[in-house]
Amino acid sequence: MYANPIKCSREASIAGPTPGTVDQGAYCQRPLRSKGDADGNGVVDQNDYAIYLRAVLGAPIAAAANPDFNGDGAVSPADLLIWKHAR
Repeated sequence: MYANPIKCSREASIAGPTPGTVDQGAYCQRPLRSKGDADGNGVVDQNDYAIYLRAVLGAPIAAAANPDFNGDGAVSPADLLIWKHAR
């Protein structure tokens, strides 16, 4: 299991103010997910591969999706190997 890393900053905007210290902690957390589980539904399947493939091809993916299974900041063949071994 790994945390889906995100940057914990949010600029003030028309949507609302920048979160305070207490709010920022809640704003910045994402659930833990299994390696290879790009969509975070608890199952490593073809949907996760599809998200990986879309990311590799430069197609848009859901904001909550994370096909960077090894957490190195890039979606690469190394992530595909993790997906294959997690199935």
